[in-house]
Amino acid sequence: MIPSGKQLLGVRLMSIMHSRLAFSYIGVCIILVQGGLVNTALRRFDEVGALGFGAKLLVIGQILTVVMAMGSISGNGLQLIQMLIVTTTMWFGFGFCNPAHSAPASNLAGKTSIGGALGMVQGFGSLGYVGGLILAPPPGCISWAGHIIHPALGL
Repeated sequence: MIPSGKQLLGVRLMSIMHSRLAFSYIGVCIILVQGGLVNTALRRFDEVGALGFGAKLLVIGQILTVVMAMGSISGNGLQLIQMLIVTTTMWFGFGFCNPAHSAPASNLAGKTSIGGALGMVQGFGSLGYVGGLILAPPPGCISWAGHIIHPALGL
């Protein structure tokens, strides 16, 4: 029998109320970044600089997520604080990346093709989200190709 991701990581599932609070917090992070910090960053740097900063935050957040999921961070009683730090890092990075990669598309497009260019950027972004979910399911799951993807399962 293949263990589930919950069994492998020892994760307790969140209640609906906790999920609502988590997604509300993510929304607040994005509002803070896109409502004020992106404008300040774009004045100081260009779109490429803001995109690079956001990408660095995303990478740091991904590394912290793996470290936290493996239980390598000490202070198990501080799981909520650890999750808030990881979530803040990830969504601040996303908040910087999203408008920064749309801006060059709108700047390079002509006046009559701005909508098409932005639609294309958003469409490929959505394909990336779907493709990412298909290619990288949660640990302990079997990928669409039938290969076991979790190292603890022998591969």
